[in-house]
Amino acid sequence: MTNIPVKDLQNYINENKKLCYIDVRTPAEFESEHIEKFRNIPLDQLGVFEKELSEHHTIVFSCRSGNRSAIAAKQMAGKTKTVLNVEGGLTAWRNAGFPTIKGSNSVLSVIKQVVYEISYLSSLD
Repeated sequence: MTNIPVKDLQNYINENKKLCYIDVRTPAEFESEHIEKFRNIPLDQLGVFEKELSEHHTIVFSCRSGNRSAIAAKQMAGKTKTVLNVEGGLTAWRNAGFPTIKGSNSVLSVIKQVVYEISYLSSLD
C-alpha cells in the first residue's frame, strides 16, 4: 500500500487514468459528497467485492480522512498489483480546493460517522 497526496490523485483524474477508484465511506456519506470517478463500496462490504476488485491493476481508496481507506488498502494489499490510499481523504481533497460532487443530503451527522466506525471496528474483534 502506498499513500498518495491529493495533488497526485488530481493528476490521475485529469489524465483520465483508467484506475479503480473506491470510496469506502457509508452510502449516506458518499451521497452527500464525493470525488468524481469514485464508486462507493462501504468498508464493511469490501470483502463481498474482493474478487472483482482484485481484477484491477491499480485501486485507489479514499474516505473522509484517510483512516478507513487505509484499512481497505491494507485489506487489499497483495490481492492486486498496486493499492493506493488518498492521504487525508475527502477532507484534504476539499481543503486543496478540488471539486466534489454534492448530493441532495449534504449534511451528515458526525455522530453517525462515529457510531458507524465504532460498530465496524468492534466487528473486527
